[in-house]
Amino acid sequence: MEQENSSSPRLIQEEKAAQLLLDLEQLELVLPFMGQERNIADVAKELDMAVDAMTYRVKRLVKLGILSESRKKARKGRAITYYQTDSAFFVPVKIIPNQTTEDLFLRSDVLMRKQIAQSMTRALYEAVSFENWGVLIQRDVTGHPQLGLTPPGSEWRFDRLLEPDAPALLSSWMPLKLEFEDAKALQADLFELIGKYAQKQGSQTYLLGLSLAPNN
Repeated sequence: MEQENSSSPRLIQEEKAAQLLLDLEQLELVLPFMGQERNIADVAKELDMAVDAMTYRVKRLVKLGILSESRKKARKGRAITYYQTDSAFFVPVKIIPNQTTEDLFLRSDVLMRKQIAQSMTRALYEAVSFENWGVLIQRDVTGHPQLGLTPPGSEWRFDRLLEPDAPALLSSWMPLKLEFEDAKALQADLFELIGKYAQKQGSQTYLLGLSLAPNN
């Protein structure tokens, strides 16, 4: 059953509930119940957890007001209890005093970065052999550390990924020496490019992550 009024995020005002929702490991326990009703046994199986352990965590989530009981399904013996919560939450920064703005940016980014790293690794392993690869450590043009996964020497270049039979991958962090006007033009170009491809409805889902910020 979908949660009613699912388009409006639920405002979280309790600090303990906010801290739990910002803990990515704890959030994984909440996600199956967001916008839909689920029972403990099914979610425990989905998350590869013992039912007793999942029951303990659900009780804690109910106590914090994050989950609520939606219904009971009668059966022979004990009824099956279903729980659910809202499809989205809004946590005001002011109720999480131990978190810096930088921490919050990192938290909001880490899940997608994990997904894209897993997908990229899987696709690259299918395309190339990593037996002789390593991590190249050097300084970039601004003096900051730069780490990259690369083969030794110049035996392989990432632009080979542009070949027709290579996987559609791209990963690049680079310092750009730009005037403010050029940075704004790049920002606009990226928005336009994203808009062009966001309208397509292809058969394969691709993850795209873009960031642009002054590096002071």
